[in-house]
Amino acid sequence: MSKAKEVLRLYKSLNRTVQSVFRGDQVAQAAAYDKLRQEFGKNLNVENESKVTELIQYGRDCENILKQQVLQFEEIEEKRYRVNIREDMELEDALPFRDDITKEQYRERNRASRKKCSEATKMADKDS
Repeated sequence: MSKAKEVLRLYKSLNRTVQSVFRGDQVAQAAAYDKLRQEFGKNLNVENESKVTELIQYGRDCENILKQQVLQFEEIEEKRYRVNIREDMELEDALPFRDDITKEQYRERNRASRKKCSEATKMADKDS
């Protein structure tokens, strides 16, 4: 398949992905379409085949991120939102639940973690 056809196929696929990811949100869709046109337009005159291949892979990576990792929230009332989860999303626990520690051990670890963060912030403030 020629690179031009592959680029066109990627462009169409990204457009469909934007449509499904931001379904019902015209503002987000318009912004994503504008960004898509801008990026493809910026690289319109690239002729180096290895650079074109690299850009195609970058576009595929972006498409996968959009499909698998972008969540859409919808405000249903003031300070109440509904998340729209699509079938192709990859959801996993950020922190797995641990039932092998006591509440006191949990509290101690949280305190230690906060202490490290506050010390790191103080050090960063000193360096500034």
